[in-house]
Amino acid sequence: MAIFRVGPSRPYTTINSAIIAAPGNDDLIVIDQGTYNEGVLIDKWVSLLANTQTPENGDVYIYSDYNNRPITISYLPAVNEAIYIEGLKLDRVAHTWDVLVYIINSNANLSIYLNRCWIGDGGSTVMYPIDPVNQPMNKFYIENCYIENGYSNIVYANWNNITEGVISKTETNGAYYCYLCTGSPDTLDTVDTPTVDYGPAYGSYYKSSAPPTVSGTADVMANILGLEWVSYPNMWTSGDYIFKSNPIGVHVYNSSTENLLGVISYAVGQQGSVWANDDYLYIGTVNSGVVRSPMSSISGAVYDDLAVYKNYPDIASSYINYLHGAGNYLCVATISGVHIFDLTTGSGVYSNTSISARKCHQLADRTSYYIYDDKALTIYNDDLTYMYQYGDGIIPTISDINDLHVVSGTNNLILLATKSGAIAIEERKGDEENSRFKYYYTEE
Repeated sequence: MAIFRVGPSRPYTTINSAIIAAPGNDDLIVIDQGTYNEGVLIDKWVSLLANTQTPENGDVYIYSDYNNRPITISYLPAVNEAIYIEGLKLDRVAHTWDVLVYIINSNANLSIYLNRCWIGDGGSTVMYPIDPVNQPMNKFYIENCYIENGYSNIVYANWNNITEGVISKTETNGAYYCYLCTGSPDTLDTVDTPTVDYGPAYGSYYKSSAPPTVSGTADVMANILGLEWVSYPNMWTSGDYIFKSNPIGVHVYNSSTENLLGVISYAVGQQGSVWANDDYLYIGTVNSGVVRSPMSSISGAVYDDLAVYKNYPDIASSYINYLHGAGNYLCVATISGVHIFDLTTGSGVYSNTSISARKCHQLADRTSYYIYDDKALTIYNDDLTYMYQYGDGIIPTISDINDLHVVSGTNNLILLATKSGAIAIEERKGDEENSRFKYYYTEE
């Protein structure tokens, strides 16, 4: 899966251009707020997702002219695949046959889900907003939608050609659910007038990578982290803000209310880790190195004021696995090396281009820690190093190190999370072999 972002300041300014660029491997087209005057053709395995918390307001609006329909689907997958259309407002110039979602080619391998959509009436007297043209389909779902009032019908379809058809939690406002149909949906749950449980303001997005639909919860991001991670994303709190990295950018929350304030987005497909000090928010990406945004630009309305801080050849690779900072120092773990930067000068203090570090932890005295190849490396502030590894009397022979955290002190305390449990190491610089350690095993 790849993510393609659409908007006036995005790499793609039209929805169709993003679809054309997408390889069609369950790709996600994330659409910023605005009006898009185009007839969208979905002819590959992609889904459309509105980048909005309030789809009921029509924030992401596809409006087509007389000769076009907002969305046309023509796709014949060889195996079971699903197309999701979520959070969009759809409408068109008035036309005798005012179809807004037109499915002209499909087969029994294709499922189509319309969710949290606002479907207009085009100002016409006759309307059939969703028309599968009697095409065969696997699953056909219309859920949490709002059908604009007018002489209209939800669908014009042959339900007998659909393995599983559902119309659920959808406001119809007097519209018929089907016109001249054969058969009926497996589930029919519509209302003529709004209730607190119906329409695009309610329900959640199907796609696991969708923006959160509820704010003010402790972990509202849990539903958007369904993509396979290429790097090791994380969360960081600084001042009044919580920064949470995810596949489509960095979500910014108010640390007191836990309300989502906005999204800092960067180039398509990038995902990584975050760290902030009083001056900057630093973001590790997968193809542009480390970018940063001034903290002064972070407010109730989040601005994408990003600039490259370090990338190749200043660092071994622009593919950042992780970053973490403390005091005047920032450690950067890449797929081709590890680095420590002095934030006051921007110069590199330490670098090692012989390893692919997965995670790192920085201390304010410039001492830094990395894990790689199930080893833990200490880089002291005088550039001396020590490596903890299997069979050294401290790390057991079965570990699979996944994470680390360090508490600074007279003897720094290294905490390692492994497949078998946790390891605590009270580090003795210069006498590491005799460091005190403790295993905390969990039985499988």
